[in-house]
Amino acid sequence: MTFSSNGHLLRQVAVASSSNLLLDLAVHPTTGALLVIDFGKQTVFSLSLGRSERLRRHPRGRRRWTERPHV
Repeated sequence: MTFSSNGHLLRQVAVASSSNLLLDLAVHPTTGALLVIDFGKQTVFSLSLGRSERLRRHPRGRRRWTERPHV
């Protein structure tokens, strides 16, 4: 969502392939990518202009997120 300086909603954007249970937003510290946590699909999406990409899915039965190893 984009808001004006006085708090009015200007624009709302849907995340492709996401559920209606989006949990949080973050910015990746090294790449600057916008990350969205989808609680409903147990997935983290990386967003860019006009598209979304699924980065990581929470493995079923585990309680903690695991990081992808760096290559």
